[in-house]
Amino acid sequence: MVESTLPYFMFSIDIDEQLVTGARNIDEIHMYIGNTGSTVSSGICYSLKESGTRLENFYFFFDPRTEMEKIVGKVSCSAHVDDNRVGLDQILWPELRDCNVIILANKQNSDGVYFSRVNIEQLTFFLNRLDYPGEIRRFIETHRADLDHQLYDVGFDYRVEGGKVVILKSGYYGLF
Repeated sequence: MVESTLPYFMFSIDIDEQLVTGARNIDEIHMYIGNTGSTVSSGICYSLKESGTRLENFYFFFDPRTEMEKIVGKVSCSAHVDDNRVGLDQILWPELRDCNVIILANKQNSDGVYFSRVNIEQLTFFLNRLDYPGEIRRFIETHRADLDHQLYDVGFDYRVEGGKVVILKSGYYGLF
């Protein structure tokens, strides 16, 4: 499905119960390529299916230690956010801001924020704040010492509806 000559730097797939159990095959790959010419580190995501390729999202990568003003500006510059009605702390959670990279995404029907390379404490905070299933949170707590050496990416897709941030989906990833 993906041409090996395409200049992608990463790909992802959506995993659900049907895929894990073999009830369905992989039917879509999300391919990420660079965004040459941009003054901000950024990437473009395409959906690859047998039926064709479709533009999905634009991603922008920021260093929160030196670019917080740019991060706030980028969050505010969106068709999905009215920062006069929503405090940016509802999107840029202070507990996760000391990560290594903050990634902001502009998507067709929402925006996204990802906090890259957070520690186990921050992962636990994220899972608790979003009320992830108890089994997942208990697993993290039980195996905390085994998982503490790793860093994680956490994030969510959101938009503002009626003056409130609505989280549409979230995810977490372990980095090796």
